[in-house]
Amino acid sequence: MWLPSKLLFIVSEENDNKNALIQALIMAKNAQASLTIATVLPSILNTDALVGCDFEDSELYQSMMQAHQTLVNSVSSYAENVTINHKLLLGMPFIEVIKEAIADNIDLVVKAADSEGLLNRVFGSEDMRLMRKCPVPVWLVQPRSHRDKSSAGKPVVLATVDASEDYPEQELATRQSLNFKVIEIAVSIALAEGAELHLLSVWTANYESSMRGPLIGTAKDKVDQYVDDLKHQHDESLNRMLEQTYAMLGDDVEQYIKPKVISLKGSPRKKIAEYAQQIDATLVVMGTVARTGVAGFIMGNTAENILLHLQQSVIAVKPQGFVSPVA
Repeated sequence: MWLPSKLLFIVSEENDNKNALIQALIMAKNAQASLTIATVLPSILNTDALVGCDFEDSELYQSMMQAHQTLVNSVSSYAENVTINHKLLLGMPFIEVIKEAIADNIDLVVKAADSEGLLNRVFGSEDMRLMRKCPVPVWLVQPRSHRDKSSAGKPVVLATVDASEDYPEQELATRQSLNFKVIEIAVSIALAEGAELHLLSVWTANYESSMRGPLIGTAKDKVDQYVDDLKHQHDESLNRMLEQTYAMLGDDVEQYIKPKVISLKGSPRKKIAEYAQQIDATLVVMGTVARTGVAGFIMGNTAENILLHLQQSVIAVKPQGFVSPVA
């Protein structure tokens, strides 16, 4: 079972950090992991003059540490029995976060999600850079995602997987490994938070609209059979993938969590966001690399469009072996 041993929480100057920090503290406590709280300040030309020779004795450093402590004190009930470290990083924010995650062997980066304001995008440009290029899972937390124990609603975690087997052998193995990692993380969080777990796979009938159109005009029963065959093929692939996943995670996971498995036809970029809204998901866990074997390839258009349509908190997961261009 996936259990992070080191978490990195990034303080956001533009957002209320409390909800995101609560999520990080809950995860750290349940996993018995350490949590590093870091603020990243953009570097300036006179940084050396401002900070001085002894970085940790500088007024800037002490001011940031005090701000960290104030933030921790505001959610102190969640911080009990959690080992917390503090850091101040200087440089381009997303680059410094990735460097720190790699250098300190971080298992999960947690941050309050930014917004692009008038562009009406849920995740800001810095968040997208982080999700594209960070090799470890990134958890971007929306303000509404935390629910107090006293609230009536049960948290809902949605894991999205690609059950298709129609890929070259090497890429198929990588995608299957990524599917497993996505489900493993989703299961771990669902167990930790007592959440309901949904496993969603979206499939497409690429030629259906053309076949039904006037240019080709295929008979309705033949088109229907084509679509039914694709659905059957997809659902069989999904069942095989889940059987293998449960075997690796342990049969008791399926029995204890009882995940809801959903197969939907349509465009992933639309259906995933629609379904997440329909079930009022608090968190979506998804893979973000669309192609393998290409050095420096970051994130495909489909994955990025899905992220831009979501209104929920997201954990973006990279496949094993992904090498960040920042490294």
